[in-house]
Amino acid sequence: MYQYKIAKSSQEIESCQALLREVFNEEEGFELQIPDRYESRSTYYYAHYQGEVVACLRFIEATQQDPLLPLHEAAPRVSFDSRYRFAEVSRWVIAAEHRGRITSRKVYLKCWEVAAELGFDYVVSEAKYKAKALHKRIGFQEYSAPYHDPDMHVQGEPENAPNAIVMRAKVSSLINKHSGTRQALPESAATRLAQVM
Repeated sequence: MYQYKIAKSSQEIESCQALLREVFNEEEGFELQIPDRYESRSTYYYAHYQGEVVACLRFIEATQQDPLLPLHEAAPRVSFDSRYRFAEVSRWVIAAEHRGRITSRKVYLKCWEVAAELGFDYVVSEAKYKAKALHKRIGFQEYSAPYHDPDMHVQGEPENAPNAIVMRAKVSSLINKHSGTRQALPESAATRLAQVM
């Protein structure tokens, strides 16, 4: 049975970071720095199964002192209303052997309840452009025009073609959307979601 919690100890955070390196750097071939300069503003939320971290994401708070988030590196014209608390949801990963088994509306509901507990009004995410429809299914809306993020470039795609988009959602709306049903996402959608977020 999967259990979900916020990473509080350094060991829990390091286990989340190890999974991020395994999926993004080793499996997907990205050159991400893990940990990175946003760690002091990050909160990791993870799933563990039989003592192992098998899925995680992180919330990075945009503060008035430091409003920039990782997505600003590729989409610098995106700004937020300072009356609300924003967090970027980044580095959503699921270990390969658990994809298609862990993604459900109930799991998403827990994520958004954690975002609410952390005091966030809105969450934003830089998505691969081809994952836009999946983000919309979760409850996100487009918040930027499509743009090219060199970090998301896949060999074989046209150079400088739009491959990313910023998506945004109100946390309370996500909670309302996902509390209405406990039905799992179709396995194919869940698997694609795990691979592209």
